Amino acid sequence: MKHYSKGDEERFRSRLAAFAAHPKIQKMKEVPQHKGSNSFAHCVSVTALSYKLAEALRLEVDTQSLIH
Repeated sequence: MKHYSKGDEERFRSRLAAFAAHPKIQKMKEVPQHKGSNSFAHCVSVTALSYKLAEALRLEVDTQSLIH
């Protein structure tokens, strides 16, 4: 079991923001996804939800792999 700290979440969000800022990743906003969304929003939502689930269940997660 993993104990998540505020620092863990800040590091995760910082890594996610840096990845999301990449020009190739930004182009995903042009690709339609479910119900009027786009691939960028979908991927960010799934990544954030996966992190929150791991945190709630106290599971070890490799955030670098989760984001990339």
